[in-house]
Amino acid sequence: MKTGIKKVLCPTFLGLLFVLWSGIHGTWANPIVFSCLSDGGNLEICTINSDGTGHQNLTNSTNINEFYPTRSPDRMQILFMESGGSAASFYLMSSDGDNITLLKKEHWARTRPTWSPDGMKIAYGGVDSFFIFNLRTKIEEKVRISARHLIRDIAWSPDGHRIAFSSLDQRQVYVINVDGTNLQELTSDTDIPHSHNRSPTWSPDGQQIAFSSSRNESGGIFLMDADGRNVRELTNGGEGFPSWSPDGSQIAFSVAGYIGVIDVDGNNLKLLTEGHSPSWQSTFPGPTTAVSPVEMGIAVWGAIKSDGGLK
Repeated sequence: MKTGIKKVLCPTFLGLLFVLWSGIHGTWANPIVFSCLSDGGNLEICTINSDGTGHQNLTNSTNINEFYPTRSPDRMQILFMESGGSAASFYLMSSDGDNITLLKKEHWARTRPTWSPDGMKIAYGGVDSFFIFNLRTKIEEKVRISARHLIRDIAWSPDGHRIAFSSLDQRQVYVINVDGTNLQELTSDTDIPHSHNRSPTWSPDGQQIAFSSSRNESGGIFLMDADGRNVRELTNGGEGFPSWSPDGSQIAFSVAGYIGVIDVDGNNLKLLTEGHSPSWQSTFPGPTTAVSPVEMGIAVWGAIKSDGGLK
């Protein structure tokens, strides 16, 4: 009788694990978080599904602006900035809008932060440097770079070793090691004077970077290899703030006050709702933190066996 129970429970157990893993990593179960405008005219944090359903306001605040929401790698938390005056503060909340807590008060730079792939740190821009804030110790590290840059947008690579950023004064996209070494310029306006390149974001496999640029007539989103080669146009309608879907098949963007999505092959562009600065999956768990359904099943099954369960 016990043997029969084991045969029924094991497939069911693994099936539930797969459903759980799919719910965390599948595009269908991952709403886009973005800045939305309230009836009172202030910015709040909202979410929407990629098919345009399920619009929700997570903060419902008044007289303050909440902006630059950024999902954690495990998608359980949202980091965002809040401002009621000249300086902005970092806040954390759970993905359903609960448990809002102050993380860091009054940071001068209104630039979108990024998560480390392990979810233990965040990074944000500065002048001739960027900052890394440890969420456990609450210690901030200043990482200086070898050239003058006012860092505006910043993105942590999935392998955890590099950071891509755009420079406000130089108008280009760069990549640098997390320790501040090996600065490299990925874009260039040598052939396209006065173009602006910004908002870099890594693909889930770390092989591509999406960014917005004004190198075409109307501006849009471009893709390039992680080394800056093979630049190609994805959109040309003024789109910006690209953010990859968790499975890497689509990119969310903002344009003319709306949130939209497009396939990475350039097909199926659609606008979803009014808003700005979407974050679908801002930073992807690296190879050492990604867990497959089989690996999850093996790990949990080993714990059950060691505990004497299901015998």
